[in-house]
Amino acid sequence: MVRTPKAILQEQGDYLTKATEGVLVGNVDAHKATRAFAYSLNVKVPTLNNYIYTILRIAHEATLYPVRVTADSPSELNECEDEEEFETAIESILGSEEVQLILSRLLSQAS
Repeated sequence: MVRTPKAILQEQGDYLTKATEGVLVGNVDAHKATRAFAYSLNVKVPTLNNYIYTILRIAHEATLYPVRVTADSPSELNECEDEEEFETAIESILGSEEVQLILSRLLSQAS
């Protein structure tokens, strides 16, 4: 069975929530797009008035792939042809110094 890009993002959000014991909550939001499916992976901080930080955004057509992945920090734009490329792009963004610093600072402020 094919895992959808949305499902893969949700797995990452669930992992973040579990890893931080709910201090940071990872969630996936759907966005309106013409002829495409669009989602964002966000981090919500309940103790900071539900502050939300968007880590990355994706968009794809009904065929699922290719999927476009964009992030502001680090500044990235990837066109992923399959699930493996998509997972690699997500790992690169989530493991970046910029995202790790943001998550660390959000954790510090939430405590």
